[in-house]
Amino acid sequence: MYDIGFYMKSFDLLKRVETGEVKEVEMVANELDGFRSREPVVYNIETTNACNMRCAMCPRTTMMTRHVETMPADLFSGWLSS
Repeated sequence: MYDIGFYMKSFDLLKRVETGEVKEVEMVANELDGFRSREPVVYNIETTNACNMRCAMCPRTTMMTRHVETMPADLFSGWLSS
């Protein structure tokens, strides 16, 4: 789980990768690992993948290929009770 701090810290690295300044995959992986929190920050259960926002940092905006749907209430309720 990544927190908003991860996104803020990784923005500069993303720009350096996009411009070709950074090309070494291992170096990028190590930097990203250093940015992440070792403790969970937030547990976020998304009961739907429907969203009308187009946030730049959200993979839903540019990479989601699944159908837009909502989790059935009984599935969500069953998960909470386990």
